[in-house]
Amino acid sequence: MKFNIPSIWQENDSEPNSIAELTELSANTTAAALGLAAAFGVTNPVFGGTAAVLAFASPVKQVIERFTRKWNREITIQEIVAIAAPLAYLKSFDSCIKRNSILGKKIDQEQNEETKVDSRIKNLTLNEQLATNALRNFHRSELAQTFNQILSDQLIKQGLSETEVKIIVSWVAWETGRYLKEAVEETSRSTNLSAINIYKNASQEEDSSPYKSIECYLEEQIATLPKKKVFKEEFSFADIYIPLKATSVDANGNVSESVEPFILDGWAERILRDPKTAKQVIFIQAGAGRGKTVFCRMFADW
Repeated sequence: MKFNIPSIWQENDSEPNSIAELTELSANTTAAALGLAAAFGVTNPVFGGTAAVLAFASPVKQVIERFTRKWNREITIQEIVAIAAPLAYLKSFDSCIKRNSILGKKIDQEQNEETKVDSRIKNLTLNEQLATNALRNFHRSELAQTFNQILSDQLIKQGLSETEVKIIVSWVAWETGRYLKEAVEETSRSTNLSAINIYKNASQEEDSSPYKSIECYLEEQIATLPKKKVFKEEFSFADIYIPLKATSVDANGNVSESVEPFILDGWAERILRDPKTAKQVIFIQAGAGRGKTVFCRMFADW
């Protein structure tokens, strides 16, 4: 059976009530995610454009089960991916915007009602091999490449740099795999679909991506540091942090008198955003108690 992702969702225009029962019209969903949903074709035509009730507001497992009951037959592995993969990707992107205030400010939050299904999604035929690849290791799959291209184009139009877009898209794609895996595992516990069993019994590629360990490190070791209390006081480092000023030094460690002092946060950010200098080592020198450690904690969490 050959089909594309939009064809799955368009089948539901005859049952708006059941879809509405399943999903929530979430006022918290970002307009950028709604626009991406329209480009993916993951909307219900009955509700009109990007104002549609979107299924990624509800557990993907429930969406898969709803489709299965509607069709009154066993679902295929292609259909599982057509339903779950775009929802997981949208959830990942939406979460990325919400937890990153800087990204949220950069992306236009005005919803574009004229957003249409992207031609790359329309022309993408999901076969069993592509679906299996997406389930095994999403961020390296052909489906992820298509999703990433569409998201990259949208972010570039929003004025983000190519370096910023590359980082954002990489994180979104990797996190999608985690959401997709969770959805399939939840579905497998409540139903016995041969398509899911095929996926579970297939040899799983060991995920050697660095993102998983980095994410755990950021959540457990970095994100908690600014919230730590200052000695035995009630306030945290984040509550009292004041951006530091710094000056440049030469190769011998002598202060460059001709260079005006600058805000250290902005200087470090410019270096990391520039592809030419992003891989260089940043060395910060100061006497004891000047704020080096606190700066690193605050900047790393940022």
